[in-house]
Amino acid sequence: AVDGPATARSRPAPAAADMLTALALFVLGGSSVLQYAVVIGTGQVGQATGTMATLFSANALAAIPAAKWPWARGLPGPWMVVVAACALTVMTVEQPVLFGAALVIWGFAFWMAIPGVFTALAERSANPADRAGDAQTVMAAGRIVGPFLGGLVIDRLGAGWLGVIGGGLMLTAGGAVFAVRTSVTPTSDPKEAVLEAS
Repeated sequence: AVDGPATARSRPAPAAADMLTALALFVLGGSSVLQYAVVIGTGQVGQATGTMATLFSANALAAIPAAKWPWARGLPGPWMVVVAACALTVMTVEQPVLFGAALVIWGFAFWMAIPGVFTALAERSANPADRAGDAQTVMAAGRIVGPFLGGLVIDRLGAGWLGVIGGGLMLTAGGAVFAVRTSVTPTSDPKEAVLEAS
């Protein structure tokens, strides 16, 4: 059965499959860039190693209020676009302030986007529990492939192209999520269709 009740694990409906693909692309693009931010930060931006450590801690710290955001987050697509812009900025700027700001905003915007994507995915799934596992799987796959893609691009094309490609993947994902949310009617009660972000 397609995303229907079954004793075995269900397959995602087309809308859910599109959302999962978008989530995979989003994490793939982000991982491909973020893994090499230290290299760029200490190289072309000229940041000290200690400064980079502080910026990555700030990136994680900024994620906390976003993950626990008590008010409406709005559409996830625009937040995904913000993260894509941050990825491009990190790979292309040489100004320390812009570089640092992009890393910190990234942490906040990422966790403003992801819960909304999970909710939209759950709302368009007959079996949200199955889709929760799928979401974790595609995110893990993105984290696995991302560093390889980033290393390949940065070695052959340079940091700027990594920003364009990584940011482009994330931008595409944001557009796909927006398209699915606006064109496919939810099939589950939003209050019941909840996927847990990890």
